[in-house]
Amino acid sequence: MKLLNNILILFIFVFVGCSSLNKIQYQKTDLQKLNLKGKLKSFEYFTYSPIVNENIGVKKNKRVEGVLKNYKVIFNEQGNKLRVNEYSLDGKVRYITKHKYNQKGQKIEEIGFDSEGILEKRTFKYDEKNRLNKVFFYNPKELEMKCVYEYDLKNKQLKYSFYDLDNKENFIFEYIEKYDKKQNVIEIVEYNVNHKLKLKTLFEYNKNQDKILAKRYNSYKELKNTFSYKYEKYDAKGNWVKQVVCKNDVPIEIVERKFEYFE
Repeated sequence: MKLLNNILILFIFVFVGCSSLNKIQYQKTDLQKLNLKGKLKSFEYFTYSPIVNENIGVKKNKRVEGVLKNYKVIFNEQGNKLRVNEYSLDGKVRYITKHKYNQKGQKIEEIGFDSEGILEKRTFKYDEKNRLNKVFFYNPKELEMKCVYEYDLKNKQLKYSFYDLDNKENFIFEYIEKYDKKQNVIEIVEYNVNHKLKLKTLFEYNKNQDKILAKRYNSYKELKNTFSYKYEKYDAKGNWVKQVVCKNDVPIEIVERKFEYFE
C-alpha cells in the first residue's frame, strides 16, 4: 500500500532519519518539535552521498534522490509549517504538502499533491484537553487508515496505534515512546500486527538537544543497526547547517541546511 509506505517513511523521517525532531509534540510548534531556534521563515534541506578519503576526510558528492531527501519547509510567524516542497535532482518541485490550521493554531489538515493532482490527505482531531487525538489518512478521497494517540498524566504522547480502514477497522502496528527529563524521545518501540515486538530504537542527544545516536534492536533484542549523527557547523542562531550521517560507522549521507529568518 503506497499510503502505508509513506507513513513509515514519515516516521523514519521524524524519529530516526536526518531530522532533528525529537521533542514531545503536545502543544509544541513545528519549530520546537524540530529543535529549531530563532524566528524561522523557511529552511532548505539537501542530502548528498559521501566521498570518504583518508587525506581529506568525508566530503559531499552527488545529490541523493528520494522521498524527504531534498526539500524546503516554509513556516508561518507562529512557527508552524505552511508548506513543504520536495525537489527532484533537476531542482523542480515534484511534490507539495500544504498545512491548514484552525483559529487555535491547531493543525487540522495536510494535503499532498503533485502536478497531476491531490494524492493524499490527512485530517487531525483533538480531544477536550486540546491534545492531538486522531489522524485520518485519505488516498486521496477514500478513508484508508487512522492513527490513535494516547497520553500519560503529564500529557506526554506514549503510544501511536495505526488501524487499516479499507474494509473494517484492523490494527496494523503501533509505536510506544519514552522520554528523558529534557522531554527528548529516548526510546521508541514498534509492535507488529500481532502486538509483538518488532523493533526498538534508543536515542542519545548532545548538549544542543540534537540527536547524535540511534541504535536499532530487532525482536530478538539483537543490535541491528547503529546510526550516528555528527554536526560540523552551526549558524548564529544555534541551528546546525551540516550533518554527517553514519550507519554502523560508515558514512552514508551528508546533509546541508540553509535558513531564512523573519526580520
